Amino acid sequence: MMVFLMAGCFSSKDYIVESDYSYKGKFRKYKTYMFIESNYEDPSLDNELDATLKKMIKNRMGAQGYQINTRKPDLLVNYKLFVEDLEFLGCNQPSLEYWVKQAKYDEEGNRIEYQERDYDFETKDLSEGALLITFFDRKKHFSVWQGYSSGFFSSEIQNNDRYLRAAVNKIFDEYRLIAEGYEITTN
Repeated sequence: MMVFLMAGCFSSKDYIVESDYSYKGKFRKYKTYMFIESNYEDPSLDNELDATLKKMIKNRMGAQGYQINTRKPDLLVNYKLFVEDLEFLGCNQPSLEYWVKQAKYDEEGNRIEYQERDYDFETKDLSEGALLITFFDRKKHFSVWQGYSSGFFSSEIQNNDRYLRAAVNKIFDEYRLIAEGYEITTN
């Protein structure tokens, strides 16, 4: 389901923030995560930028109740910064919140009355500095959610924490789910 294609330059520099998800994701059961560590050098991320991105994602995951688990996490988190313009294949879907709220689940987190839905793929033009964050279900071995932003920062200002924070926060605004068992307390 989660596919992207790179292409040349695009004329549109509009801000885009969207997400796609797998209809088979067990979103009500996820509560732990860890980052996917890569063995290859990503030329778009220097060590400082990589550490900043990881910290921002970790902060948002924690704020939504997700705990780091390095042994057997529910979700594996990956992120990628694209310094070139990008043609991205996403999906036109109802919001994730709506999809999860209207569903009925059994004790194991399996969707009751699940019907396979077709994915309505659509191509998006993302400008340079696009950020992609992907969640993989560790047990099922497939991606269950991806959020992406475009137009928040370019190669000239990618080390500016303000723009990077805005991109991460806008992406996570597309994933407003709270970890299973996490209770929000108000002071």
